[in-house]
Amino acid sequence: MGSVPWEVVIGLALALFLTGPLVRGPRFVPRLAVENASPHTLTVSATTPRHDGWTIVGIVGARTSTPFREVIDQGRTWVFRVSGSSGPGVEFTVSRPQLVQSGWRVTIPDDVQRRLRDAGASPDPGL
Repeated sequence: MGSVPWEVVIGLALALFLTGPLVRGPRFVPRLAVENASPHTLTVSATTPRHDGWTIVGIVGARTSTPFREVIDQGRTWVFRVSGSSGPGVEFTVSRPQLVQSGWRVTIPDDVQRRLRDAGASPDPGL
């Protein structure tokens, strides 16, 4: 079995070096906490303003704060969608500077809670 010519080795190394950034995976935020003062258990998802694919952040119990680890970074503007037990999801937007200022803590806004209730979301039993 013969050896591989050095030109081929150099060419492959150069190709890997030049194309490496093109196949990089997503960036992650180490921690994101979601505060849910509503009486609903909520599924929280996030995407960019282009709505180019939703990522499930996680499920937040009623009247709790839940930390999530290694959440895909949505960039400069995060669009969140929360959905309860029934009805459509409700979206709201938070800027990256707001997330940084809050210590990467998102509070479900009061108007989102109202819109969920108006859409037919039921409170968790016992709440």
